[in-house]
Amino acid sequence: MRSDLGLSSGWSGRMYQSYNATVDWRNSVAVDWKQYKNGEGMRVLIIGSGLDSHQDLKRVEGYNLSTGNPYTLDDFNGHSTFIAGIIAGKGEYYIKGIAPKAEVSPVKIFDNNELADFRTLETALLWGLDNYASVVLVDVELFNTLPSTIKNIIVDLEKDGIPVFINDRKNGDFDFNKFDSDFQNNSCWLDNWYKKAECIDNSLAIAVGLAVLIKEKFIDIKADEIYSKIDAILFPKEK
Repeated sequence: MRSDLGLSSGWSGRMYQSYNATVDWRNSVAVDWKQYKNGEGMRVLIIGSGLDSHQDLKRVEGYNLSTGNPYTLDDFNGHSTFIAGIIAGKGEYYIKGIAPKAEVSPVKIFDNNELADFRTLETALLWGLDNYASVVLVDVELFNTLPSTIKNIIVDLEKDGIPVFINDRKNGDFDFNKFDSDFQNNSCWLDNWYKKAECIDNSLAIAVGLAVLIKEKFIDIKADEIYSKIDAILFPKEK
């Protein structure tokens, strides 16, 4: 297998709980939340390490493209589950995300090998195009340049009003990877110890959550307009 893609961080573990207090990711960005609802009816496709069943997540049907057990979507690594909590944690127990009523649909492309190729990513994106994705997050680290086949599928998704977020990829003129949240998260249950998530890049997950809320509010909005509105929220211009 060509190592075109890898997991977005070097650690593994489970990320489930806080210190007996709900972690509210809406506190990570300055937004007038009264402008938005909660993402109900929106579906976030997360292409990555799978998704564990979690009491604060609304996991719906997904697709397993990994080389491991074909009968489970569970997340052996914990990364995509943690990211899903930032986006759509319901806040009923431990984690409240940016869009707490959104559905999360996992496409698992990594198992214990922690590597995948662009052909697998292409299949995952096409599955999202055919299965009612509202927003797509590719929760991977790119080791090689995206080929034209992948870029063309992303264009097709964006033409349908479906924004796509990938690490190290600009969304048109906007680079959401540069957003730096000062939010101190203590929600990690990592390798049997509570730790802060300082090694996790949460910027794209926050942008994805905002994309869900913007699309819910402006149902026929174009992808480029979604990117522009997120940019205005994350990087407000001085008046």
